[in-house]
Amino acid sequence: VTEEKTITGYDLFGEPIYSTVKVKKINVPTPPTERKEEKIAEKTEVTLPHYTSELIENETQLKEVCDFILTTETFGFHLETTSSAPMTAEIVSLTLVSGEKTWHLPLPEEREEAERLLAILSPIFGDEKIEKTGHDLKAKMIVLHRYGIPLRGTLRDVMIAHYILECGLNPKHTIDTIAFDCFRHTPANFDELKKEVRERMKEEGKKVPYLRDMTLRDFPVSEAMAYSTERAFAVTASWDIFRRRLEETPGQWHLFNDIEMPLMEVLADMELTGIS
Repeated sequence: VTEEKTITGYDLFGEPIYSTVKVKKINVPTPPTERKEEKIAEKTEVTLPHYTSELIENETQLKEVCDFILTTETFGFHLETTSSAPMTAEIVSLTLVSGEKTWHLPLPEEREEAERLLAILSPIFGDEKIEKTGHDLKAKMIVLHRYGIPLRGTLRDVMIAHYILECGLNPKHTIDTIAFDCFRHTPANFDELKKEVRERMKEEGKKVPYLRDMTLRDFPVSEAMAYSTERAFAVTASWDIFRRRLEETPGQWHLFNDIEMPLMEVLADMELTGIS
């Protein structure tokens, strides 16, 4: 039995409240080393490829990015939202990925303006000939639908791919886990970044939001872009690894491509109609 600290809530100032709990560790047999290495996405020496980031600052730039992606066969994307609940979350930013290039689009709080900007990108999300890659695409599909953006075409959800390939060996299928499994890369921690930004705001005498209420909108644009593009690129780059591994076993590819992906779209439609 060991004692561990866990966050049980937040005080009136938004600071986390910690409680000490006793945790009983159960001895679970560890799978043989060979099997564990076989199930990890790729060899440990694979690293996250180099990528570049560009901030989208105006509509002209946004239209140029949209026109470029329309000439490609595939792209990745990532949304940063105000919460993990897709039926109520607001989009804070959108990051697009094509090859080794990423583009970051911060979105305003004003809903109509955010929808207007996203509408410019509607052609790439609705183009059925372009493959889309992301993490937890069911949630992304729901959020985008609420903003009037349909997500159509071939979808590649790396969260589901990771689940199929790592099932039984790794219970977590987060972006952090995928980035580490594929590239031995640990993305920046959002909670830690929030604390750093909040402390700087205090030092500068700015109005400080509650820690629990902070989003990327509270970050300097450059830091928000660095955080979002890192996650977006790791997700998109991981699909090349997952595709190869899934195709090595016809049964796994069939499960992913012919069952899980279509089912994901059905489940998203069900949630949008109020069935959860």
